Amino acid sequence: MYPDMVSLESDIHGYDLIYTLYQDQKKAQEDWSQTLWANLNIGVLSEGIESFLKRLRKFPKKIRAMGICNILEGKMKEFKDSIPLFQDLKNEALRERHWKKLMEQTGKNFEMNPDTFTLDQLFAMELHNFKNVIADITTSAVKELSIESGLKEIIDVWNGTKFQVLKYTKAGQDRGYVLGPVDEIMQALDDNAMNLQSMSASRFVGPFLDNVQSWEKRLSHISEVVEVWIVVQRKWMYLEGIFIGGDIRHQLPKKEKSTDCDSALIPLL
Repeated sequence: MYPDMVSLESDIHGYDLIYTLYQDQKKAQEDWSQTLWANLNIGVLSEGIESFLKRLRKFPKKIRAMGICNILEGKMKEFKDSIPLFQDLKNEALRERHWKKLMEQTGKNFEMNPDTFTLDQLFAMELHNFKNVIADITTSAVKELSIESGLKEIIDVWNGTKFQVLKYTKAGQDRGYVLGPVDEIMQALDDNAMNLQSMSASRFVGPFLDNVQSWEKRLSHISEVVEVWIVVQRKWMYLEGIFIGGDIRHQLPKKEKSTDCDSALIPLL
């Protein structure tokens, strides 16, 4: 027997197993790299790389102890660690501004065209080196989406809100129209104003700050106008009993009798 030859044969067999696994996983990654980002299936990547790692774990201990085997295992684990980051970047909250920020902070440039953007560009970024960057960006994106959605809900509410206008009569006479009950509207104004104030105080409001502040002013103005309107309307309806007719009017001096409290208010109402 030739111990050196036996050892060499064993090494060659080990290298062959390692090289075959390397070629197989390399071919798989090349195939995955051609997948459009829009068509990414995280499960395919996870199951695929895990199957290669399982093959490696079944190698004899002597082969697994080889330096080249450790290098291959490390590279495959790096790829596996990148997969959750792909999932993070698939979050619907991410907008173009977040991808630009990702490029700025990683020093990697790519064009986010859904028809041409493939995984090859993300693989080349070695995302496992930027876990914290991606975590910060996706967290910001989710918080910003919450503000964006909340703001849209408020805008939709007020774009669809209508005040109730009621026909008003006094002593059988048609006196025009008055504003109906506004309790629910005033409550909505208070609730939405508080929500906008909370959004404005958030450190994630940046992209929407101007819009949030604009709606804060609008709702504040609406609230003030409605409050004044109701006060004036209530007083006008009360004073009608004095100036329009009835015993009280006959007891008033001539000057007060001629007072016309309708001339300015009715056209406005």
